[in-house]
Amino acid sequence: MDGALRSPVIARENVKQSVPFGLWPSPLSAMAAAAGSARLGDLTAWRGRAVWTEGRPAEGGRSVIVADTAQGPRDVLPAPYSARSKVHEYGGGALITGDGRLLFVNSDDQDIYEIADGDIVRITDAPDHRFADGVLDPGGTIIAVAERDRGGRHPENLLVAVGGDGGVRPLVRGQDFYAAPRLSPDGGQIAWLAWNLPDMPWQGAVLWQGRWDGTRVGDARPLTAAGEIAFQPMWSAGGILHAVIERDGESAVWRCADDGWERASTLSGEWLRPLWSLGERSYWLRGEAVGGLVMEVGAPVLAWPGRKERAAPGGDIAALANPLLAGDAVVAIAHHHHAAPAVVVLDPSGETRRLSGAGPAPAEGLVSIGQPVVAERAGGRVHALYYPPCNSGCRGPAGEAPPMIVSAHGGPTGQADRGLKFKIQFWTSRGFAFLDVDYRGSTGYGAAYRGALDGEWGIADADDLAAAALEMAARGLADPARLLASGSSAGGYSVLQALVRHDCFAAGTSIYGIGDPQALMRTTHKFEAGYFDRLFGLQGGADIQAGRIPQLNAGAISCPMLFLQGTEDRVVPPEQSRAMAGVLKAAGRRVALRMFEGEAHGFRRAETVSAALQTEHAFYLEVLGMGAPAAWRAVAPHWI
Repeated sequence: MDGALRSPVIARENVKQSVPFGLWPSPLSAMAAAAGSARLGDLTAWRGRAVWTEGRPAEGGRSVIVADTAQGPRDVLPAPYSARSKVHEYGGGALITGDGRLLFVNSDDQDIYEIADGDIVRITDAPDHRFADGVLDPGGTIIAVAERDRGGRHPENLLVAVGGDGGVRPLVRGQDFYAAPRLSPDGGQIAWLAWNLPDMPWQGAVLWQGRWDGTRVGDARPLTAAGEIAFQPMWSAGGILHAVIERDGESAVWRCADDGWERASTLSGEWLRPLWSLGERSYWLRGEAVGGLVMEVGAPVLAWPGRKERAAPGGDIAALANPLLAGDAVVAIAHHHHAAPAVVVLDPSGETRRLSGAGPAPAEGLVSIGQPVVAERAGGRVHALYYPPCNSGCRGPAGEAPPMIVSAHGGPTGQADRGLKFKIQFWTSRGFAFLDVDYRGSTGYGAAYRGALDGEWGIADADDLAAAALEMAARGLADPARLLASGSSAGGYSVLQALVRHDCFAAGTSIYGIGDPQALMRTTHKFEAGYFDRLFGLQGGADIQAGRIPQLNAGAISCPMLFLQGTEDRVVPPEQSRAMAGVLKAAGRRVALRMFEGEAHGFRRAETVSAALQTEHAFYLEVLGMGAPAAWRAVAPHWI
């Protein structure tokens, strides 16, 4: 590990008063943290300038379209409309632009609408379809990814054409999933991605190409071979097809030449991204030259066209995502250390210009910056970001180390986000340390690390959480008696397994997590219907091993548990949390459960995010013997 890290007990400067860790008074309220957790996404170009979506918790989670104009950023989508696709349940690709037009997928009905001269015009009326990731052809036809409800458990996924009359016609079908339909500049060729169960897109996406005559797709053929993984097809202005292709564990940008593929990117690193959300990108094209963002040890570095050296993001930028050429400028979503996420203009000199902000920043004295750390484990290393307690008005008692929340991200092919996260600052400004763990299976560290969880889910990730937590405690960066495990979705499963396999944690929180993966396999949505096969190493319909089902091993969990769950979750149904809580209660454990009406997978409303933070905080204070029961009763249900 980085020897420069020091215990926050002795590293605090300019302190004013000694206050027990975890009880520091903080001006960053739970509601302020929730309001500051806006999401930027779906960045694209419209009329030569950037346009993007902002998910705003303060507006009930509504996803607003914002455009960069000569007068500055401007909202162009009025309430109650919300631009959000639900294809694959994780969405993405809600904006469609071309020929000066701006269209969007509306969250409530999943139909396509157009913003035209300030009016909202409905394009489709297809209650059995959901749309995403579309493009406009020269004649105005929309080509999009679609899911069609067939009345069964799983929808049909296909590529469709939407005409000017709003009629929907199938174009390409027969495979389980589709993504990224992209037209050549002359409109005569189309490329797309497709894959089949049990693969996820980063395990088996194939690049296809066909002819487009304005009515149908012909002469469709695959362009990548078995064992190769394709991502982000893109045509250059000269009509040359490019794509990220991962071969033998290495990804790069390639261009399709007459005699086969030739490498187009010069820098090595991880160009592939896990396609959880449609429309993800890692590179842009200026002419035939490639620029982009390459992942190295969990962090993106800039690869500018024509340069052989890497460039770290400048200034206060901690991470960049989804780069895009808009007119003559390269824009991207920037995550800063001290400020809220923003859409920025990038310059090869290292300068950036901010186009937007998605919320205020906390006071300087409250900002804890994540420090990359590495924990050693048997047979390898675990990566994480460590956030020390930070509050200019407080210090911890002499000789004490802080309680630490050990966080497991979702996915599990996800990543600990770099940059300011208000929800993390909520904890660190109150005197908690926070460890955001990139356990095995995380993206950003290369194909081998990403694939290291195959066959080992529930074992490798759980052990990594414990190893990282214990090493931080051994270094004096956390109190070994007050290690707290928290995770959402797949991260909730990792937390439960960590508590089953290890007794180093004082409490655990599962946020819409998985307690019975065997039951979830029978009910989960189509996109992840085969995911467990590889994660658990299943062959021929075999059952998951009993040791990897937390619900069957509740007796091994010795610490109190909190469950937070939305009632409308279609990815991890509410029964997963209810059943796991009930089994733990029957085993004599202390268990609390809080359900949030109307919330789905990923809390979006400010009041929900705020209540969840307050509930988790009160839970930890009580189980650690630090808080008043009245505070707990005010924000959480009684113990079940």
